Formats: sequence, structure tokens, C-alpha cells
Amino acid sequence: RLLKGYMVSSVNEWGADQTRILLLTDEALHRVKYDPHKEHVVSARSAKLEDILRMEYGSFSPAASSITTFLFRREIEDQQGFRVFTKVRDAYAVTGDETAGELERRAAHAHGMHPGLAKEQVAEHRPEEHFREYRALLAEHEPWKEEVFMLELVAALQAVKILSKSTFEIRLAKMVKAIPGGIVTLLHNANRRRQHGLA
Repeated sequence: RLLKGYMVSSVNEWGADQTRILLLTDEALHRVKYDPHKEHVVSARSAKLEDILRMEYGSFSPAASSITTFLFRREIEDQQGFRVFTKVRDAYAVTGDETAGELERRAAHAHGMHPGLAKEQVAEHRPEEHFREYRALLAEHEPWKEEVFMLELVAALQAVKILSKSTFEIRLAKMVKAIPGGIVTLLHNANRRRQHGLA
């Protein structure tokens, strides 16, 4: 049964923003890529409530030892969002058992870039956990929208947690944000904003 639906910016494993539909039901959290021109669902991924370990929400702080996050630290510190941690791997989500070097090589290979451009530290979390990050859709120029969106979603998740008798934790946290894709990711995000007339 569908409880809530949102248009969101889903942040992928390289730190790139992607427009997605997030659907919350009494059994799962669904992330959908939809083509409005063709009225067609391109792809969909689901996380069962029983596979959700916890949800963290709050503001971000830039990852240390990263040129990219240092240069864009003000933008990162203005952002708010939430992360859903699951037992099941979501695409190429970063896990605690991957070293920074392995992630760097994978990013370079996937994007055809020099390894030096992909060298970013990722947020620390426990081994065998995977997370996906979400933010309010295209709210870069109106950060207050992110807080409203985040608090509404937290309330919806609290309600579904009670109704489904789930045990996942929902907590306020200061989240460390990395940009594993480096400059390539930043160019992608800037182009996406231009396409929506927000640059």
C-alpha cells in the first residue's frame, strides 16, 4: 500500500545528483527512474523495510583530505538530507570493506578518467552496511526546502515504522559528505541544474 511519494535528488555512488521518484509503502522504500516524455519507468530499485538498518538525517560536513570537498565546503555545509542504510548492496554503493584505493580505481574505470581525479575519501560507516543518500529535488538555491522535505520524510518513516512494527533506527546525525567522482561529478551536477533552468 502506497503511503507517500516524493520527487527527490538521489545521490549516487560518485556523488552525482539524479532525479528520482521515492515511494514509501507499508513494506518497502522504492526508488524509481521515470521518463516523463515517454511515460515510462526506466528502472526501479527497492529496499524492504526489514532490510533497512537505520536512517540518518541532518546536515553535511565536507570530507577531510579532499580537494573537491574543500573547494565546495560552503555548498556542502548548506545542504541537508538523509541516508538510508541497508543490509543489501544498492548498485555500487560504498561499503566499509572497500579501501579508498579500490573505490578510486573503480571510479576511474567507470568514468574513463584519470585515477587522480577520482581520488576522494568516502564517509565512514560500519562494515557490511550500504547507504543511499537523498535530498530535496533541486533545492540548491533554496536550502530551506531541504529541511522541510527532510522533516516531512522523517515523520512519514516514523509512522511506517510504527505501523509495520519495523525495528530500524531513525536518528539525527552530522553526516560526512564525499564526492568520489571529483570534478566529473561537479560538472554533471552543474549541467543538471542548467537543464532545469537553475544555473
